[in-house]
Amino acid sequence: MSLTLVTAPTAEPISIEEFRVHARVTETEEDPYILQLIKGATDFIEGKTQRRLISQVVDWRLHGFDVEALQFPLAPVTALGSITYLNTDNVSTVLASSLYQTDLFSEPAIVMPAYGEAWPSTYQVLNAVTIRFTVGYASMSAVPKELRT
Repeated sequence: MSLTLVTAPTAEPISIEEFRVHARVTETEEDPYILQLIKGATDFIEGKTQRRLISQVVDWRLHGFDVEALQFPLAPVTALGSITYLNTDNVSTVLASSLYQTDLFSEPAIVMPAYGEAWPSTYQVLNAVTIRFTVGYASMSAVPKELRT
């Protein structure tokens, strides 16, 4: 399994201004350093919690459809963009959305075959399946306070 960032977040979970107020810093000459602190704290929190704080698009690569219900490795998942796989002829194929179902409300979120369906067979190579999904909170204000702090 591997995760690849496709579309990076467009913001940080807190602004430099919010940080300055919290730290009682009034001058702006420390802003580049403050931004480094915010990025470092964000990376640390995301690594420890397996959550993404601001919305981003990720590719999740798997060697195959090994289990019935695939549990997403990150949270909160807000959308499943696509599932592509190498079919048994080694041709990249997009799995029709009618062939699977998702539960994005649970944590971890899951995707599994639709009722009466089964995962397709894949070509026997590493990373034969790619699931593109959106993960993270939609805005700074949507990030839970305990994570922002």
